Amino acid sequence: MEYRMYSFVLRQLNPMQKGVQTTHAVVEYAEKQGKDNEGYHKWANEDKTLIVLDGGIYQDMMEIMGELFKY
Repeated sequence: MEYRMYSFVLRQLNPMQKGVQTTHAVVEYAEKQGKDNEGYHKWANEDKTLIVLDGGIYQDMMEIMGELFKY
């Protein structure tokens, strides 16, 4: 099994800002969840695929979050 890390970013950000915001999110995830998370360690040490997706506008992002938090 290969792991992927997905990031949804606001459409209006420029490409550099999208990368910076995604990096902030990955670091925060590592700090909060990564210490004892085998999947994260496999991703960080082996797979390392990061996928940045257009999350649309703010309202779209809130809808995406609502859907993701159902699981």
